[in-house]
Amino acid sequence: MIGINTRDIGNYKKGGQLLNITVVENIVELAKVATVCLHYFGSVERWNRWLNQESIQFNNAPPLAVIHTIRGRELIKKMIVSLQNGYAA
Repeated sequence: MIGINTRDIGNYKKGGQLLNITVVENIVELAKVATVCLHYFGSVERWNRWLNQESIQFNNAPPLAVIHTIRGRELIKKMIVSLQNGYAA
């Protein structure tokens, strides 16, 4: 989802290395999406259900299928903002 697995993160930590800038940017962007979504859904469980539910806005795929891309995260944030403003998703 962010371009690195947990084992590799552990290896970076053990070696005292800094993470790749792309990985850091993905982590920050994912944190922004999580903040917006958790604020709207109110719980991790409700957000996870939504993430795994097929949606017409994502070509009948679940939002989780696109969260690994920059564009996908942007679409997810836009969709949640629309829901917050009372628009049907």
